Amino acid sequence: MESWGSQQNEIAVHIHGTKGESPSAHVHVNDIYNTFHLYALEWYPDHMDFFLDEKKILTYKKDPATGWSFDHPMYLIMNIACGGPDEPAPDDARLPQFMIVKYVRVYRRQ
Repeated sequence: MESWGSQQNEIAVHIHGTKGESPSAHVHVNDIYNTFHLYALEWYPDHMDFFLDEKKILTYKKDPATGWSFDHPMYLIMNIACGGPDEPAPDDARLPQFMIVKYVRVYRRQ
């Protein structure tokens, strides 16, 4: 899940690691910067469901035509990126930025 400074109050989910189009969803969030939100992923052998505040925003299903890169160990990255190929260079007056995380939980279904 991603958010950009140039697209305030928007989050996006993008699936990377498959052939063809990258499935994605964009969601408007009114108070993204001042309120904690619950971002969740439920990962199954044949699909993944992505949630924002308990509302499903994207389902990605395993498809032999596009491949499935998610049968291997993965890791979680949480970062603040500045600029990039799709984002203008940051305004120095708006730096530094920060991310406040209340908690991160990972569960494994038995």
